[in-house]
Amino acid sequence: MLKIVKKGDPLVVDNLVVLMYGEPGVGKTSLGFSTNKPLVLDFDHGAHRSAFRGDSVQVESWGEISGLTKAELKGYDTVVVDTVGRQLDYITRGLAENDQRLLNRNGGLTMNGWGILKSTFTAWINRVQTFGLNVVLTAHVKEEKSGDDVIKRPDITGGSYMEVMKCADLVGYLYRGPGGTLLDFNPSDRWIGKNAAEFAPLEIPSLHDAGDCLGQVIGNAISIMNERNHASKVVADEVTQWSGLVKQAAGAEDINSLKEKCVTEIDDQATLQQVKKLIS
Repeated sequence: MLKIVKKGDPLVVDNLVVLMYGEPGVGKTSLGFSTNKPLVLDFDHGAHRSAFRGDSVQVESWGEISGLTKAELKGYDTVVVDTVGRQLDYITRGLAENDQRLLNRNGGLTMNGWGILKSTFTAWINRVQTFGLNVVLTAHVKEEKSGDDVIKRPDITGGSYMEVMKCADLVGYLYRGPGGTLLDFNPSDRWIGKNAAEFAPLEIPSLHDAGDCLGQVIGNAISIMNERNHASKVVADEVTQWSGLVKQAAGAEDINSLKEKCVTEIDDQATLQQVKKLIS
């Protein structure tokens, strides 16, 4: 049976997929370790360079982690993929080992191979999220020219780029500015971003003092999204009540009374505008 979520019904956010990208050495791996109870899947084998290293898996093959179970991830709240570009390379290698027909004569993936790569990656992300975990994807930065302009985006190969962007709730560019390190989720004419929580650019403090930095950012994003969903339901419920009063109005006198009443009784402007429209 088709389950329709009405526009006024809340959509509860339990966990997120966050993609952050930046230059080598800017602190992506260290920031990944600042999430809540993280397990870093170290595809790049660079975890040893972080001064804030926590638990990690030194991934050697896609088969090691393709079928991660809830039991294996018990005790962790966040899975950090470092980096997602290298993860896709491992998936590609694993697919080719299982079926050489997915490779073209130049050693790259066929059209069918690209499709399987994308579906394999998406299914893996969804699987981890069903365990109730947040997923943080890190990526290196790539510069693309568009005329005279240069825009920075995550360094992710081919058609997989759009699949990663679609599954991510937040996409942020991590960089060093004049005053320190910043994480900016806002898209601009200089870099790609995705900002479902409507964050302003975030200054990253010293992880010696804020070892849960990215964990707090993710927690705040979840709270903001759920509060926004709750606010939408409150508005929808109130508009529904006023809609009932409008339908009960017997004539012009009742309608005029409602026009005056709604202005004095409704404080929220979004609700007031919707009710005014109903009365009109």
